[in-house]
Amino acid sequence: MTASTVTRDRTPDGIVIVSLEGEHDLATAETVRDGIADAADGAIVVDLRHTQFIDSSILGVFVSASRQAEEAGTGFAIVIDPSTNGAVSRVFDVTGLADILPTYDSLEDALAAVGGTEGAGV
Repeated sequence: MTASTVTRDRTPDGIVIVSLEGEHDLATAETVRDGIADAADGAIVVDLRHTQFIDSSILGVFVSASRQAEEAGTGFAIVIDPSTNGAVSRVFDVTGLADILPTYDSLEDALAAVGGTEGAGV
């Protein structure tokens, strides 16, 4: 199994980027939830470009975070590059969440969507 990590960075615009690397499932769901919740004071972009696997528990974390961001009036977006991350992209497509959650092919597009400037220093 690939090592699973959750890291956070903040752009100069104040947008928090929560990056998931490796494989994430029920065993890491609390860590992912905490990583997003700790950043929930503003716009959040979840970067899945280096994620090899996610399961339904992680999808649930994303749905909850998206709802909370909507209620708070803050931005929320997910980055999935289908050209390099087919397995994760497929999970979003098969579950229909690609049509419900705000997903983008690039970090720059996601940052722009939540109110940052393109390529905001990351």
